[in-house]
Amino acid sequence: MPSRLASPDKMDWFCRNVLTEIAVYQHAVISGSPKAAHEGLVKTSAAVGQSIRRMEEHLGEWLNGGTLTNQLRKKTIQPNEAGNIVLAFANAILRESECFLERLYAFQHSTEVRLASIHSGWMSYGAKWQAAFEKRVQGGAIVPLLIGGENYPQQIMAAVLNGSADVGITSYPPKVVPPLVFQPLVDREMLLVFSAKYPNLPRRKGPVSLEEVIRQDNKLKMAVHHRYLKSPLGDQVVYYRKTRKADLGPGQLLEVQNIEEIKASIKRFPGTISILPADSIADEVIEGTFRAYSLKPRPKDWKWGLIYRAGTSRQPVIQFIECLRPLFKKGNHKNLRGS
Repeated sequence: MPSRLASPDKMDWFCRNVLTEIAVYQHAVISGSPKAAHEGLVKTSAAVGQSIRRMEEHLGEWLNGGTLTNQLRKKTIQPNEAGNIVLAFANAILRESECFLERLYAFQHSTEVRLASIHSGWMSYGAKWQAAFEKRVQGGAIVPLLIGGENYPQQIMAAVLNGSADVGITSYPPKVVPPLVFQPLVDREMLLVFSAKYPNLPRRKGPVSLEEVIRQDNKLKMAVHHRYLKSPLGDQVVYYRKTRKADLGPGQLLEVQNIEEIKASIKRFPGTISILPADSIADEVIEGTFRAYSLKPRPKDWKWGLIYRAGTSRQPVIQFIECLRPLFKKGNHKNLRGS
């Protein structure tokens, strides 16, 4: 069995020497003769015949000394059994080429951006991102893929890496691997959040002490995302747990799956507090559902960022990333098209 086209150099040889002649052969067979074929191919009748003979030479190892045309029909080009295999291959190439071009066109002309995001990022900013994106891209649409769970930062990175998402936004950003790029976004300030219906809201407008708040009400509970225990807020949560242990035991901490569930807990049970990113509760504060206060000492801000492929040429993706530029942290930003 002759060697396979398993290396780039052999594939290059095949494309340069065989595929071009197959195109001539297919056209000649459809035309019926070299004389009829030369008009559409801008080749002389002799050149058409020479092209077929060259292809037979290139495929000599595979043809085992055979030919591709019926040698009894000298004035016409009639395929024999081997020639029919070549024609079937040529037709398959045409079909696959059409599919390839259609896929490429659809991909490059699509106005959709697939976004893998944490729940809080999309719920806080999604409507604004969509509005800004529509202004930049006519008919533009953001298709969110909301990812949660214990290892959601790695899932979001994997979604961008394997192509199921165009870009990703996550907190607890993982270390990305090429060809991915990580762009830090502005850190999110963490605030102490109450239900507006809570009867013992802090009276001061400035920063409040968590110790003062929980000592004032021995029935107050805290709702947290279970990942908080490993985050910059871990110290605050551990402190709260230790301080309240004498009052309520282990049930004073409500561990839920995401920020939306934390907010739902605060709304449903006014005696529940939490520490949340300021932007994630902005709407509720404006509409009067929540009250939010800065903490003393101030917790570390919540880091988050954008993950995308370096060197992308898809304009909708480039435009979406540009929509997020107001959120970019100060400092160097890598060129979208790579270097």
